[in-house]
Amino acid sequence: MTRPVVAAAAAVFTACFHFHYVTEEEPSPFRAYQGLQHAVVFGLAVISPLDLSEICPRGFARVDAVETFTNGFAATLALDMYTPQTMTVTCASRPSAVLRAPVAFSK
Repeated sequence: MTRPVVAAAAAVFTACFHFHYVTEEEPSPFRAYQGLQHAVVFGLAVISPLDLSEICPRGFARVDAVETFTNGFAATLALDMYTPQTMTVTCASRPSAVLRAPVAFSK
């Protein structure tokens, strides 16, 4: 009886969300940023967005967003009105080969 309860609790209370955005750039061996990104209203409105051009001026190679057990517990206590995520950014090891020119719109 206790094993199914423990298995169900482990499935419910573990990290259940992760997002990885990977580019074709070669990653640096060091993380450029690791910290919390704060969002409200079920995670729909980010109140502390990351400025990737400031963190990685030469471009980024990977961005990871993970909801850890602690993040999920905080969101549960706040009834999902506050939903933190642990963010990790890895910069590109060399400048991006893709030129990013401003986009001009015409009528």
